[in-house]
Amino acid sequence: MERSDLDVQNDPSRLEPTDRRASRLKADSESALWAKFAEAATLQTFCRSWLALQCRKIPGVAGGLLLLGPPDRGPFSPAAVWPSPRRDMKYLAATAERALIQRHGLVIKRKPDPEGGARERFDVAYPIEVAGHLHGVVVLDVAARPEPQLQAVQRQLQWGFAWLEVLLRRDEAAKDVTIKQRLQAVLDLTATAVEQDRFYSSATAFVTALATRLDCDRVSLGFVRSGRIHVRAVSHSAEFRKQANLIRAIAAAMDEAVDQQMALVHPAPSGAGAAVTRAQSALAREGGAGAVCSVPVAAGGRVVGGLTLERPADRPFDPPTVEVCEAIAALAGPVLELQRREDRWLIAKAADATRGQLAQIVGPRHIGRKLAVLGLAIAVAVLATARGDYRLSAPSVMEAGIQRAAVAPFNGYIAEALARAGDIVRQGQVLCVLDDRDLRLERLKWLSQQEQFVKQYHEAMAKRSAAQVNILTAQIDQAKAQLALLDDQLSRTRLGTTAPRRRPDGGPAVHRREGHAGLDGARRPELLQGRGTTSKHARTLASRDGGRGQDRGRSPLADLDLDAPGDRLGPAHGLEVAAVGPPPR
Repeated sequence: MERSDLDVQNDPSRLEPTDRRASRLKADSESALWAKFAEAATLQTFCRSWLALQCRKIPGVAGGLLLLGPPDRGPFSPAAVWPSPRRDMKYLAATAERALIQRHGLVIKRKPDPEGGARERFDVAYPIEVAGHLHGVVVLDVAARPEPQLQAVQRQLQWGFAWLEVLLRRDEAAKDVTIKQRLQAVLDLTATAVEQDRFYSSATAFVTALATRLDCDRVSLGFVRSGRIHVRAVSHSAEFRKQANLIRAIAAAMDEAVDQQMALVHPAPSGAGAAVTRAQSALAREGGAGAVCSVPVAAGGRVVGGLTLERPADRPFDPPTVEVCEAIAALAGPVLELQRREDRWLIAKAADATRGQLAQIVGPRHIGRKLAVLGLAIAVAVLATARGDYRLSAPSVMEAGIQRAAVAPFNGYIAEALARAGDIVRQGQVLCVLDDRDLRLERLKWLSQQEQFVKQYHEAMAKRSAAQVNILTAQIDQAKAQLALLDDQLSRTRLGTTAPRRRPDGGPAVHRREGHAGLDGARRPELLQGRGTTSKHARTLASRDGGRGQDRGRSPLADLDLDAPGDRLGPAHGLEVAAVGPPPR
C-alpha cells in the first residue's frame, strides 16, 4: 500500500468535500468564540468576542467597530475592532459620530472607490443606550443588499445589544456597590468627627479613624492660617509638636496640594497629569513612608486646609483610593472647619466677622448691603452737619403783667392783716401792720444809753479829759445812729401799695407766699406778691385756626404801662408769660 493511501486512512477528514470542511472549520471557530465570550473576565475580551460573533452572524461584513465611553459625556474610544485590532477603521468614524449625535440607527450608502473599482457598500450604525443613557455605538461595513436585508442587519444588532446591556448593567452595579461602600466609609468618618464636642478631639478622632480604615501609617490634618498651613492633628498622636522637622515636612506637602488645588500622589500613578510633587517626595524621605497622598480641604467654596496620608511603599495610593480621600475631605472638611471656627476665642470670632462684613462691603456682589451702608453714611453725615429750624404748631397766649412783692423791712411778726390772698387792692392802701413792740423797747434802750453817754460827756468835759471826751463822743454818735435806724424801721411797719403810678381801673392782686431768709439767716415774711392787671385781656397770639403762635403784627408789649416813665421792662419787674383761657365775655 502506498504512503498516500495510508495518510488517507489515518486522516479521514481529507476524504470530506471542501464545502463541508469549511463549514466544519467555521463551526469550530464559532464554538471557540462562544466559549471565549462566555468565559470573558474583562470588558475588552467580552467586547471583542461579542463583535466577532455579530460580524460572523451577518453575511457580507468586511469590518466592524465598537466604541464605548462614559455615559452621555464621553469621550468614546474603540473597545473592539473586527477582523483585526491592527486594521485601520477611521473610515467608519464619521458614521459613528453621526449616530452618537442623532442617537438613532443609521444606514449610510458609501460611494465606491473609483480607483479600486470596488462595489457599493453600506455603513450600518446603531447607538448603545441603557436606561436612557448613551454608552457607545457599533458600526459595521456591510456589502450592498436590498433594503429588507439591511433592516435585518439592524435587528440583529438590536438583539445582540442585550448582551452588552447585561455587561453594562453589571458593570454599573459593581460601581454602585463600590460607591456605596465609599459613601458608607465617608459617613462613618464624618460621624466620628461630629461625636466630639471640641475641635481638637474631633480632629484627632477623625484622622485616627481614617488611618485605620485606609490602612495608613499616619494621617495628618492642617488648616490655613495667615496664608500658611498649620498642622492641627496627627493620627495616633496626642503630642506631635516635638517632631518639628516632620511637622514642617507635612505642612509643606499640604501647602503644595493647596497651592495647586488638586490631589497629589507620590509615587505618581501611570497616566497621571503633570503636577509638582517635590514636597511629597521630601515627606516620603523624612517620614520613612514610601507613598504619600495630599488632598486639599475645601469649605464654603474656598480651600481651608489639607489632608495628608502616608503608607508603606508596597501599598501605593491607587486612583480609587485617591477618590475616596477626596470624597472624605469634601464631606468631613466643612464639618471640621465649622468646629474649628466655633472653638475659638470670642475676640477672634468678632474680628473674623468684621473682616467678613468688610469684605462683603468692599468686594464684589452684595449690592443691597453696599447701598444700605451708603445710605446710612449719607444719613449720618446729614444729621451731623445740616442745620435748620424745626417748628411745632400749637395754640398759645401771651399775657403781660408786673409782679411786685411787699417785703418786711425787719424780722418780726404781723400784728394786723388788712388784706387777704386774692383781694384786689388800690394804690396807697395798707395791707398789714407789723408788730413793733420789740423795736420800741430797743429804741428806749438806746435812748437811755444816749442820755447816759451825754452825762458822762459833760463830766469828762468838766475834768478836762480829752481822751474820755473823744470816746464818749463816738458812743453818743453810735446811739444816735441806732435811734435813727430804729425810727426808720418803725416808720415802715405799715406795709401797703405805694407804687407811684397805676392804671385807674385795676390794681395788684395779693398772693400769699412763705417768708424768705433775711440778712441774719432768719425767715423774713414776704407779705405781698401782686400781679398788675391791665385794662384789656391778654392778647392771644395764636391764630383762630391753630396757627404757629408767631407775632404777625404789633407786639402786645408796646401797650404795657410801666411803673415809672424811665423804667425798663426786665427781670426785676417779674414779667410772666402764661397760657390762659379765652377772654371773658
